[in-house]
Amino acid sequence: MQNKYQQLRNDLLSELVLGKRLPGMSLPSEREIARSYGLSRVSVRHAVTCLLKEGFLEKSRTGRNVICGIPAENAKKNLLLIVRNLNSVLPDIYRMIYEALLLKCYLSGISLFCSSEENLADTSITKRSYDAVMGLGITRFPKKGLDSDRFILLDDVAEDKTCCVATDNFAGGVMAAEHLIQCGCKKPLFLGIADAQYYTPFYKRIQGFCSRMEEAGIPVSCRYASNSSALSALAALQSWSELKKADGLFVVHDYFAVNVYHALQRMEISVPRDLSVVGFDGLPSSAYLMPSLTTIAQPVNRIAGKAVELALSGEKPTGNILLPPELIIRESTEEKV
Repeated sequence: MQNKYQQLRNDLLSELVLGKRLPGMSLPSEREIARSYGLSRVSVRHAVTCLLKEGFLEKSRTGRNVICGIPAENAKKNLLLIVRNLNSVLPDIYRMIYEALLLKCYLSGISLFCSSEENLADTSITKRSYDAVMGLGITRFPKKGLDSDRFILLDDVAEDKTCCVATDNFAGGVMAAEHLIQCGCKKPLFLGIADAQYYTPFYKRIQGFCSRMEEAGIPVSCRYASNSSALSALAALQSWSELKKADGLFVVHDYFAVNVYHALQRMEISVPRDLSVVGFDGLPSSAYLMPSLTTIAQPVNRIAGKAVELALSGEKPTGNILLPPELIIRESTEEKV
């Protein structure tokens, strides 16, 4: 569930991207926004601070929050983003990549068109010529009918030789293992999700994690919950005999880690006193868990930047470009005595 300031930040971002608030315009005051949305000024200030840090807003000389302008160059460039299903809720990490791509295009004066796979038959989409076509949440492109010779997937899931720009998930798994080793963990666990067990990014995370632990001579116990719900997390943990003696846990992604937290609390297992926990993705919400979650953050801004760079280059993009993630150490891990 999103915090109030996160929801406001998303609402304001939508207004910026959809053109309801134009470049060069000043945002209303904190008091005016608070009154319009029925929120406290603290929540408004937090949301605006997020947009300032992300580059959607900038401070004017008079101290007003001004919407960033669009440079004149590249104004005639068109990119198409195909999303698995625009009518469904995007997974949080996909939403973060989508927003990073929007920001990159917005600040570069590039037109970004979006479509779901189902809507590609719409002539308003196919009649345009695109400098590149990108995919998010899909594994291959329906290349027929699309006027472009550049195709880029924003995830490491290609089923053919399509270019991918994505996180190095194997390296991220190694990072998680290395951190738990440095914390002194001797009996680590990995918890994944059964219905996504062979999803390439998740599979590479467990490969990297187990590979590093094997190098260190530390055995790993792995288990897969039936899905990412709180009940599935609880069922998997309660039936896991190795959990009683474990001192470290790597959870396949941050969203699932939230429900793992709930299950551990119900089982009266303290994080990090009894069990150090590491997640993956770097979702903003992971910083607000109690305790805050140590996580492997995906480089969403670099993914978006590299994808746009390839899209506008003079060469046809090929191969996989895997970008290193970042370890963010927080309160959910500690050195074992």
